[in-house]
Amino acid sequence: MSILLLACGSLRRELAEVLRRRGWPVEVQYLPPELHLSPEDLAGAIEKRLEEVRDRYERVVVVYGRCAAGLDELLERFRAERLPGEHCYEIFGDGSFMPLLREQPGTYFLTDYLCQNFRRVISGLGMDRHPQLKQVYFRNYTRVVYLNTGTHGRLQEKAEEIASYLGLPLKTLKVGVAGLEKRLEQVLAGAG
Repeated sequence: MSILLLACGSLRRELAEVLRRRGWPVEVQYLPPELHLSPEDLAGAIEKRLEEVRDRYERVVVVYGRCAAGLDELLERFRAERLPGEHCYEIFGDGSFMPLLREQPGTYFLTDYLCQNFRRVISGLGMDRHPQLKQVYFRNYTRVVYLNTGTHGRLQEKAEEIASYLGLPLKTLKVGVAGLEKRLEQVLAGAG
């Protein structure tokens, strides 16, 4: 059976780690991570890619959370599947994502990818040209939680720099890729 994983580019290393270890016979295509900066473009990009691949695979699994309005309806239209979970950050976790949000709704989550590419976020949001936007975008955040998957090397110092830049306290969680692996296994086994 031919299976395509259509995934966010920010998950490239984590997904590669799981697929290398498990040896699942799937093809992977990535969409640019910057699409998260404009969710309306994200849904359109997923739709376009699904149109392109609609007759080439028996199954298409979208490796995203509910990152764009109408995403589940779009996937239903194309008979594509999605990993379980409301949010991309939930994909990594061990079930701690929602309790962290309930504990402190103003949590800004960092992944390994975001730690390495935070300058792109700053630029994409225009904060490099208009520093006053930092206060607009981040005024409701009360802390940073770094979800360390361990796939990108040592990024703790970078996470500390980002939290300092945002003026927020930092909490680091070593989450690994077990949550991603479990979700993939559920979907690929047909239990998703």
